Amino acid sequence: MGVVKFLEFRTRFCESGHFNWPANAALETTERNFFDNYNRILSSLNIPDCMAFAGLSVMGLWFQAQLDVDKTIKSGEYVSAEERHQRIGERNEELKKQGIPQSREEHWGNLAKVLVTGAESPDLNLDASVLHKGLEAIMLGAVTAAYTAFEVVAADTWKACLNARPRLGFVALNVEPSEDDNEEEVARKYRARIQVPVWMLRDPNFDLKSHMGTLLASMKKWDFANRRETWDAYIKVFPELKAQIDAIFNDENLRWLAAIRNVVVHNACVADAEFVKLVKRNPILNSVPEGERITLDGDLLGPIAAAGFEQGKALVAFVDEWLAKFDA
Repeated sequence: MGVVKFLEFRTRFCESGHFNWPANAALETTERNFFDNYNRILSSLNIPDCMAFAGLSVMGLWFQAQLDVDKTIKSGEYVSAEERHQRIGERNEELKKQGIPQSREEHWGNLAKVLVTGAESPDLNLDASVLHKGLEAIMLGAVTAAYTAFEVVAADTWKACLNARPRLGFVALNVEPSEDDNEEEVARKYRARIQVPVWMLRDPNFDLKSHMGTLLASMKKWDFANRRETWDAYIKVFPELKAQIDAIFNDENLRWLAAIRNVVVHNACVADAEFVKLVKRNPILNSVPEGERITLDGDLLGPIAAAGFEQGKALVAFVDEWLAKFDA
């Protein structure tokens, strides 16, 4: 496994963290939850730094003692492992009494480089491949969480929008009266029925004027875990704004994020036919044949993971703007 470029991934991901709070109060909870999801992922990306420097503070003296002892061993001199270990222990005790010498800084930097970026360091006796796998796992976890965060904010924003503007529920179901309707169409819309779950009717606070989105989501007409169906739910509500909705849901990085998330969760990072089809426009991933494990690094994953939040923010901003233009 090569260098995983973890810092590049985290840097690009952090760039997607500038949130503009929605003007409409109906979207505040949705945006706050979305922001919390972003911060949780960011916290996980800070773990390697914390582990690296926590480890340095505990093990730094021993590593410095090891370096000092190895420098005293002359070329060709044989020193048994037991004797070397004893000398390091003695030197470690001396360093404890002397305090932390400045000469350790370079060694600390080497260790931090391995732990944080996964880069090779010939000066340290560490299995970098293990660190690579761990850092890759953190990145893949962030990728999976980023797409889940987009799925959730897309569903919650749609529901919040319809809760705030219940007439849109009739538009979504294609039962909103229109001046262009013929007699048959008028009758069809008039006879249309909606099933209301009993748990909603039992809720003393239930009011259709503020729960239309919640009601329609409970009908499972659209599967909001499916990006295409979520897109369709928005198109049904905002047919005249299809171009803006397409720009969000058809963003290439978002589509690649969905593809990577699915192959990570469902196929252990091994490319399947669906993955190959979805990434055919990606200049790197399109070379991965079906049945082969995909190799991922921070340069590739950074902008793809960031798309989950960039497009999620764009979707909230789109709905927020619409709500500001069209009052209840």
